[in-house]
Amino acid sequence: MSDLLRQIRQAVRRLLRVPLFTSVSVLTLAIGIGANAAIFSVVDGVLIKPLPYPESGRLVSIYHEAPGVGQMHADLSHGTYLTYREELRSVEDLGIWWSYSANLTGQGEPERVAAVSVSDAVLPLIGARAVVGRTFDRNDDRPDAALVAMLSHGYWTRRFGGDPSVVGQNVTIDGTPYQVVGVLDPDTRLLELDASVWVTMRVDPARATVMNFAYPALGRLRPDVAPAEVESELDRLLDVAIERYPGPITREQLQQAGFHARVVPLKNAVVGEASTILWVLAGTVGMVLLLACANVANLFLVQAEARQREVALRTALGAGRRQLVAGFLLESAVLALAAGVVGLLIAAAGLELLHALGPSSLPRLREIGIDARVGLFTFGVSLLAAGIFGSYPAFRHGRAELQSILKEGGRAVGAARERHRVRNGLVVVQVALAMVLLIGSGLMVRSVQALRRVDPGFSEPERAMVFRLDLPGAEVRDEAAVARFELQLIDRLRAIPGVRAAGGISTFTLSGELTNSNPIAVEGRPTEPGQVPPVRSYRFVGPGYHEALGVPLLAGRLLTAEDVETRRRVLVVNEGLARAEFGSVPAALGQRIRDFLGGEWFEIVGVTASVRYEGMAVAAPATIYWPLAVENFWENALWVPRSLDYVVRADGDPLALTGLVRAAVRELNPNLPVANVRAVADVLRASMARPAFAMVMLSIAAAAALLLGLVGIYGVISYIVAERTQEIGVRIAIGAEPGRVRRMVVGEAALVIGSGIGIGLLAAIGLTRAMGSLLYGVRPLDLVTYAAVTGAIGLVALLACYLPARRAARVDPVTALRTGR
Repeated sequence: MSDLLRQIRQAVRRLLRVPLFTSVSVLTLAIGIGANAAIFSVVDGVLIKPLPYPESGRLVSIYHEAPGVGQMHADLSHGTYLTYREELRSVEDLGIWWSYSANLTGQGEPERVAAVSVSDAVLPLIGARAVVGRTFDRNDDRPDAALVAMLSHGYWTRRFGGDPSVVGQNVTIDGTPYQVVGVLDPDTRLLELDASVWVTMRVDPARATVMNFAYPALGRLRPDVAPAEVESELDRLLDVAIERYPGPITREQLQQAGFHARVVPLKNAVVGEASTILWVLAGTVGMVLLLACANVANLFLVQAEARQREVALRTALGAGRRQLVAGFLLESAVLALAAGVVGLLIAAAGLELLHALGPSSLPRLREIGIDARVGLFTFGVSLLAAGIFGSYPAFRHGRAELQSILKEGGRAVGAARERHRVRNGLVVVQVALAMVLLIGSGLMVRSVQALRRVDPGFSEPERAMVFRLDLPGAEVRDEAAVARFELQLIDRLRAIPGVRAAGGISTFTLSGELTNSNPIAVEGRPTEPGQVPPVRSYRFVGPGYHEALGVPLLAGRLLTAEDVETRRRVLVVNEGLARAEFGSVPAALGQRIRDFLGGEWFEIVGVTASVRYEGMAVAAPATIYWPLAVENFWENALWVPRSLDYVVRADGDPLALTGLVRAAVRELNPNLPVANVRAVADVLRASMARPAFAMVMLSIAAAAALLLGLVGIYGVISYIVAERTQEIGVRIAIGAEPGRVRRMVVGEAALVIGSGIGIGLLAAIGLTRAMGSLLYGVRPLDLVTYAAVTGAIGLVALLACYLPARRAARVDPVTALRTGR
């Protein structure tokens, strides 16, 4: 041990004697190691670590698919949930939930909070515990049970000051009193939901049906049971569910739709498409590390050659080859470990930035951080880097040719050629890696640019704001009164100075979230028995909504307040539905449609442009805009949505009107909190957060790769020119023109750079195919990107060669022949 410590001290002293070489090497490696540590912490936190639930490996997400009607994700209904929980033998337990926003009143100012309604199995499945009071039990989930609630630890601390006496008190949720029975542990979280209030679902078997597939499901597999076995059992139980809980949907219709169960590991359901982005980023920063190692290897080669006489003297004094090699490798390890420490600091700063700027759609973002696993990974990567950049110099120069080295100026021609081949090979690697990274970054840049050019279906988003308002049954029980309130609020919003238009919609989102949809029937177009027509998206809108959002009217007219007040059976559709069902926009006017499950016929009175509610990368769905109040809808005498997103269009900054908007709501009902106030422009930007995040990360990596590659190319060409000074002096002495010398140096470098570009192109063609799912409006083999990157790298690399070439052309032949420099 003492001998090892002595050798480490010697290695440190040798490195400190060359501070420029040491600092440049440490900083170069730290960039690569830090990037890898940061991305590993993300990959580990999101993809590798198990979910923070008991026996999380056996937890699964259960849902359905209906490819026959274009529905690739349909959750459970109350009827299927009750049947599956009672009859399913391949899972230990099954729970469902429903997340929503709720008005909390009676405790100071009215507040809009995130809430979740859960069946009794959900909390045990995720291992939830109460720090005060108790959790829900099966009795709480009975339809006739008392209304009880639990508070999240954060909400309990913020709203009630952590007072344990809150247990047993009542809180008013959406106008209905609930008794608080407990406070959840601070680590309790249901997937990515951040709910403040938890209530019981209380599914009533007497009212359950096999429709409204809206409830996400969570189950725990029995030991040694595969998801495919559960899917087979669920498909068999679907017949049982339809028999027990009959409704308007028949088994024949579900068969025609290709309706079947899907069971996937819960982690896969949580991570989703984010895994592709993260693995691409992991591969990207791995390439950055290889580039950094190539640069440091070049520096190490130069440093090792400068020490050849020292090595020869040590050999003459009795140092063995093993001792010399160990010394070089130890210096590599010291350099790499020092870079690892600096890299961890860079990674920590990068993760702080990620938490601040990363897209909220990135799953498990809260679980990402520097921990012992990341530290161990960084240590391992540092040693790996030391092996990569230090091995060749150590074994190549860890032997001494005493006769040739101790002679003044003694250099073997073969050894020089070998050094040139190695350095040229490193340049080829650097150029190839830079090509791959720049092409990947270029594809993402073009993809995000294509997304930004997509017409969302509305205009001037910077002039509009959106907020959410719920009207619970405890506040207004009569549905007609709800419609009157919503119309009155729209009128008051329009009356605010500076407001151009205002309206409401049942769901406004550009996030890619699943939205309501149902099959529709077209008058005069009967459906064959057992068949289900295509599913269409639908929303309920109040008068003024399309004007407020800036959605163009293509034909006919929009819905009015009079349509709502008189219950006219009219509706508006978007261009996508008009073309899909009737062939053209004008042909849709005057046609009549209704919900496939029943109800009255409604006449199409207007056609609007198609809005991309499900995200800019997703084509706008064929959409129906039902009036705000609909009679005889879904077995309701009068259906009125109690939750609306209100859109307000202003002459100036819409958010400047927030105070006046809140005042307008208070004038109508002081118990209703205005929630989720956002500028529509911000919503639009957030919808592109994930591809923009990938673009920024890839661009940073590509910029680092380009910088490291150019520094490496410049360094190698400069060193080669310095070695060939005497040869160049001879050429100039016998009449070579300076221009010819420049062309010779640049031409030789161009061959090496061209080889790197060729290899990089081939590698990029193979590797960028993995990015296909991340791209929009651009192919993985986009010729524009490939050509632009090839030209840019070739030009910049040749410029990096020009300075050494110009210096070579200015060599003084007399000085070069006399000194060899």
